[in-house]
Amino acid sequence: MTPRRTAFLAAVGAFAAFLPALSNGFVLDDVYYVVLNPVVAAPGRWWTFWTTPTALLADANLAGQVWRPLAGHWFGLLAWGLGKNPFWFHLGAALLHAVSTALVALLAASLAGPAAALPAAVLFALHPAQAEAVAYAGNTPGLLAGAGVLLALLLHEGGRRRTAVAVGAAALLCRESAAVLPFLIWAWDRCRSPKVSLSREAGEGWGEGIPPHPALSPTGERENGLTDRPRGWVPHAGVLAAFAVARTLVLGAVAQRSLWGGSWPVHLKLSLQGLGMGLGHVVWPAGLRVCYSFSEAGGLVPAATAALGLAALAWGALCGLRARRPWAFGLCFGLASLIPVSNLVPIDALAADRFLYMPLAGLALTLGAAASAWTPLRRGAASAALTLAFLPALLSAQVPWQDNFTLDLAAYAAAPEDPCAPLNLSAHYFNWGMLGRARALAVLASADAAPSHVREEARRRVGLCDAVSAARTRGRAP
Repeated sequence: MTPRRTAFLAAVGAFAAFLPALSNGFVLDDVYYVVLNPVVAAPGRWWTFWTTPTALLADANLAGQVWRPLAGHWFGLLAWGLGKNPFWFHLGAALLHAVSTALVALLAASLAGPAAALPAAVLFALHPAQAEAVAYAGNTPGLLAGAGVLLALLLHEGGRRRTAVAVGAAALLCRESAAVLPFLIWAWDRCRSPKVSLSREAGEGWGEGIPPHPALSPTGERENGLTDRPRGWVPHAGVLAAFAVARTLVLGAVAQRSLWGGSWPVHLKLSLQGLGMGLGHVVWPAGLRVCYSFSEAGGLVPAATAALGLAALAWGALCGLRARRPWAFGLCFGLASLIPVSNLVPIDALAADRFLYMPLAGLALTLGAAASAWTPLRRGAASAALTLAFLPALLSAQVPWQDNFTLDLAAYAAAPEDPCAPLNLSAHYFNWGMLGRARALAVLASADAAPSHVREEARRRVGLCDAVSAARTRGRAP
């Protein structure tokens, strides 16, 4: 089967896997992106996406965290052209995921041969952690950025370098996660370029089984006299620098928030715990939920384990890249994609399943490159096994995203010990006037082991429940 046919069939399968999400409503920040946002349905005001943060998110606190003007235009086109019906926004997300799945298949085929396309596409399309990334319409900026990065890599490989730079810039203007593109371009060129010796004799220095790079002569020199060290990443780095300056000017800040825990040592420890949980869910997607919290106290062992694991993977990726191993590029892709969500620059969450969308593309490319050396029977069996293991879990993981209460209830059922789950759930009961249930859940979230920001909010809600209960009692008094 040709890579294009594989990519098309994989895209159809990826879209079909998210058909249940089309009936979901708006949840979480969707309200601020679409429902309460007067700008998205007013084309005459779309220019403010470029200058005013609240044009994209109708909430002052959230708006001060992001500058994603092209994502605003995407939401605007849907809201103005089709209305603020959640169906169209979920349909757009499912179609974007299908496109990205096709791009992963094509990129895997370009990296390691046609045999790599199917296993890579199956893993990326059906991994259960993709449920949050695709079933949550508010993550559409991440889908746009992911598709842009994948497309830019394919265009770069095809020699359409200027178009690749333009697509990469558009991806950045959808979400900051595309900031890894300059490194990915460098890693791609490094992986694709041949090993070259100092000998100028024709045919020497290529290494067994490594074909000559099309841009090089057999002596390892380009026709224009340059060495085999490509510089394709430089324009992308320039675009990234310009984006960073523009974003800072619009938002007035680089980070989305202050340090987690209030100091760098605690912040780094919490960040490593978040990365460790993300890596764990990539390998074993169990216990997925809408929120994760980490206590400032303790946690040294998980943080140290995550640091050692990341260091080992990075060392292996760089060693493989030096040897021009195709799987090494996939590993570099996955690890580099964690950097924008690593809280090296503080962001609004320590861990979230939607952060894994691009890292899963890297994992898929790694698997595809490894599977390209397998027999057709073994590749087919592996793809079938992945489908049977992932598809039921993916379909089940989409169900909670139909509304906020179902989402928070599922998170509490999955991890009642995580303080953020009872805290979020208590808000629903408080709004419904079920003060006893709301207070009990808030008390669970106010334990000393809870993160400080969760603990403070939980104790505030306990006090609010007590105040409302006391007011009710006074109102019933004769």
